[in-house]
Amino acid sequence: MDNQQIYAGNNFRIYKYNQPRYVDRRIGSPRHYINYLVSGHCRYVTPKITLEFGPGDFFYIPMGMPSESYWWGQPSCDMHSCGFELFPEARTRRFKFQTLPKEYIDEFLTIPLNFLPDTPTLVKFYGLLEKLIPHLEEDHSTPSLLETLGRLIIEDPTARIPALARQCGLAESTLYVHIKKLTGKTPNEYRNNQ
Repeated sequence: MDNQQIYAGNNFRIYKYNQPRYVDRRIGSPRHYINYLVSGHCRYVTPKITLEFGPGDFFYIPMGMPSESYWWGQPSCDMHSCGFELFPEARTRRFKFQTLPKEYIDEFLTIPLNFLPDTPTLVKFYGLLEKLIPHLEEDHSTPSLLETLGRLIIEDPTARIPALARQCGLAESTLYVHIKKLTGKTPNEYRNNQ
């Protein structure tokens, strides 16, 4: 297994948008994200809430959350972002899209933003995540497709894709299209990663 596969669930990087940008993730976010907006502005529109962020804002985006986001800034919009799939607490609890306590920003900014994070980077990141969990507000609403599929896989890791599709209320081909678009993986690859 090469490093690309090992770290495929993580996306630690700096985003810089020099022009206004629109991102369509109405089908759901492919990862959990912890973000810090350095400059510029962004607006997230979800089915439940619209939040706008500016310089110095620190926030969490749950995996599977459907949204449309708009990014703009003068001269640019810069964001430090840690995207991650492995979040054991999120297997049994769902957390809301929300701002995070600013007292943890300095610690967040010490995390190296490498496309393929190494072990010390992951240790630092998950140490911070452990501190943030008590501050995360839980979401008790209806789960997204990725959340539902993830829960089904955890409940029965040997479940076949046709059975998982039926339990999600979808045809197998529809499940394939949605999971491929959300995660870049086939449903089988997604199940194996889970």
